Amino acid sequence: MKQFEGELFAEVQFHLISTEDTWYSVIVTDRSGNRAVTNPIWVTTADFQDIAGHESEQAIRLMAKAGIVKGMTSTSFARNDMVTRAQFVTLLIRALNLCGEPPASTAFADVPQDAFYAGAVESAVKYGLVKGYSPQSFGPNALVTRQEMMVMLANALQFMERSFKLLPADSVDLVLSAFSDSDELSTWAREAAATMIARDIVRAYEPGRLCPLMPVTRSEAAAAIYRLLVLLDW
Repeated sequence: MKQFEGELFAEVQFHLISTEDTWYSVIVTDRSGNRAVTNPIWVTTADFQDIAGHESEQAIRLMAKAGIVKGMTSTSFARNDMVTRAQFVTLLIRALNLCGEPPASTAFADVPQDAFYAGAVESAVKYGLVKGYSPQSFGPNALVTRQEMMVMLANALQFMERSFKLLPADSVDLVLSAFSDSDELSTWAREAAATMIARDIVRAYEPGRLCPLMPVTRSEAAAAIYRLLVLLDW
């Protein structure tokens, strides 16, 4: 338990209720003796050593402070580890605060009801952020590709901002013409990819290359979602 005192409060107690994720329940007592208990909050004391000086450092630290991303340990974010579809959807849904109750059942045979990502997948599909590989298969353990990430981010932006539109066809062609590998993009990802690049939510993999079929790293995912949140006035 941690305890503080301030001008407005006689006592503020932080009760640790989950050591694994550092969740606290907060009990506030005002000067008149009235008490209130908050919903559990997530507090991070992580100091990731492996992101120091990295281009995504600020985004990762701010997202960690907000409880959106977590490290592999208190000192390691594992920025170069690849992200699965289940992990990315969970991160995106958490960032947008769209988490729902754990589903009573799941639509996909490969998404167990008790999986940590089941609720996120259910919410993401419900809100039109992502689709399964088929009506029965979501592919939770498949690595999410850059083009899949761009489509999910574009869908999320359209859901959160109803007036938001993807780029028109002529602008799509113009934006993608800057990348020598744009022909690797699937037809269903072209509009989203061009729009996310134009909005600076997703950036080139390297100068002149989009690498749409490359798996997404943890640092890439965190940075892209952070830029999405900034665009949404987070």
